[in-house]
Amino acid sequence: MGKFYVISVLIAAFILSVSGNIRRIRSIDLSATHSLVSETKLPGEVVPNNYTLDLRPNVDEATFTGSVVIVVTFQEPTNKVVLHASHSLDIAENEIKLVETGIDSKLDPERKFVKEKDLDIRRVDKIMKKSILEIYLKDTVKQGTIARLEISFNGKIYENSEGIFKGSYIDGMDKK
Repeated sequence: MGKFYVISVLIAAFILSVSGNIRRIRSIDLSATHSLVSETKLPGEVVPNNYTLDLRPNVDEATFTGSVVIVVTFQEPTNKVVLHASHSLDIAENEIKLVETGIDSKLDPERKFVKEKDLDIRRVDKIMKKSILEIYLKDTVKQGTIARLEISFNGKIYENSEGIFKGSYIDGMDKK
């Protein structure tokens, strides 16, 4: 159904675009053609430098656990970190940790780094319709701050091609 739906949407968009009697309001909304495409662009106040991902699948139970450590730089002062996060992930919100680990001297040449410190999290909001995770901090973090964001999660392994999925194929007479 997925390929048929995408082709149908593209054909309909083409017909609408060449029709002289129909006014064009906007181009194709690609987020409607596939649920994994997020239409939400993340703000630029906090940018990732590096990701370390640990995934531990349990194929027998069709589940997985995992964690991600993201090193980020605060390009502008802000009290919020915004990430894409699948609506199907169960994120351990009370275990999210953000630790100041350094300073980007290009963004803040006057400030000197003293030592690592935890940045207090005020609340975490999961925006299901947009697949967004917003982490609100108690205090505004200064421009140039480098921090380590640690998030644990778990989820299900699906049999469709969304997220982590289980596939199979036939090898001779055996299904693998």
